Amino acid sequence: MKNLLSLAISVSIILIVFQVWFVMQKESVSETRITFPDGYQITPLIADNLFESRVGLSNQTEPASMLFIFDNKVISSIWMKGMHFPIDIIWLDGQTIVGFETDAQVEDPPVTIYRSPVPVDHVLEVPAGSVKAHNLGVGNQLDIELGKE
Repeated sequence: MKNLLSLAISVSIILIVFQVWFVMQKESVSETRITFPDGYQITPLIADNLFESRVGLSNQTEPASMLFIFDNKVISSIWMKGMHFPIDIIWLDGQTIVGFETDAQVEDPPVTIYRSPVPVDHVLEVPAGSVKAHNLGVGNQLDIELGKE
C-alpha cells in the first residue's frame, strides 16, 4: 500500500512538472503577426498541417483570422463548412496578394467553393469587410512575421 501511494505521488509530481514545462514553452513561442499596408496588424491563428487546414476557422464562434501555410504552391480551395461568420479570403504568393474573395457567407450546407486564381503558398482568412476597410488590392504586400515554434 505504501509503494502504491509513493508511485501515485511520483506520477502526480511528474505530471505537474510536465504541465508547467508545457505552459512555459507555449508562452515562449512568439506569435505570428501580419501587418497590412496601412499599418493595421493582426495576430492570426495558424493552419500549417492537413488537420488544421481542414478545420480552419470552423470551430471559432467569434470572428477571427487564420493564415494557411502550404509547403508548395497549390490551387487552394476554401468552403464555408461549419463557419459561424462571413470572411474575406486573401490569396497570397509569398507576401503578395494575388487575389481575394470578399464577404464569403456562411452556407449550411456549404455549396460555394472558392479557389485561388493562381497557385499560392499562403491563404489569409479575415473577418468580412477587412479587404475593403484596409483598402487591400492585388499586388499589395503584406508583412508576415511568422512566430517561432
